[in-house]
Amino acid sequence: MHRQFTDQLFNTAFEPAVNAPETPQDFDCLRVMVEGVEDLCGPFSAYSMKYIRKLANLCDTQPEEVTNTLVKVGDFCGAF
Repeated sequence: MHRQFTDQLFNTAFEPAVNAPETPQDFDCLRVMVEGVEDLCGPFSAYSMKYIRKLANLCDTQPEEVTNTLVKVGDFCGAF
């Protein structure tokens, strides 16, 4: 159940990144995203860690969407 929930969360709230750099660039944004997702949905598990890349890609390609994405994550996890 945890894996299905996690897969659905990250496939629903995060759009595929286009032209994302190979190595994350905006670590301040990434820190905010990781903390935000954990505050809204609970700590990352060994399974959900594979989705950190989606957070980094969002920070590097669409930083203006960080707030909107965290709202989607909160809605999905029932934080709002």
